[in-house]
Amino acid sequence: DVSDEKAKEYNLKMSHVSHECLLYPGGKSGDAAKQSGNGVALSALRPIIVTLLRHAAMDWRKRSQGPSDEARKGAVVYMDDESGMMPAKVYADRIPQSVKTVNVLVGPLCGRRPACLSKSNELVGFLAQLYPDALVQANIVASTAAAFSRMVLAKHLIAPPGTVTALLPALAKPTGTFGAVGESEEYGTSTAHWFGDAP
Repeated sequence: DVSDEKAKEYNLKMSHVSHECLLYPGGKSGDAAKQSGNGVALSALRPIIVTLLRHAAMDWRKRSQGPSDEARKGAVVYMDDESGMMPAKVYADRIPQSVKTVNVLVGPLCGRRPACLSKSNELVGFLAQLYPDALVQANIVASTAAAFSRMVLAKHLIAPPGTVTALLPALAKPTGTFGAVGESEEYGTSTAHWFGDAP
């Protein structure tokens, strides 16, 4: 296709100036690439994504305003407007009782919706009972960079089903930290297919 060849030439010429699409490089639109079967599974891009997100997390660490010991003894639970709820056992299994802080980070769209804010407040109350020795609080985080920084660097990251926003930070967590993104058929937001045949 002539338009694809032109796109390839343009991308090659401009690669030092701009970023080409990571998922469908070379000028094919997402739909055309899906039909041809030439899409790139997220697992192929994981090393690049991990490196970039870890660097960004370190750059934003001081500006993200998280608790000082969040990286050693803290947990972050991220909620956005699509997040569902999870049973207590999931939180208890993934976040140890020894944590000093549990912060529920609420995405900006969730912060504008009363039902979502109510759900996040309910979660804070529930987590305060589950972790009585920890400081449990909620924060509406308007900055994606700050939220990603805290999710990547916190010792523990948990995200309920439907919280696709937390997927990349969970993948980028450094060795010695833990991340879990819940999935449920009820919410219909499975992310497993993004990884191709990766184990």
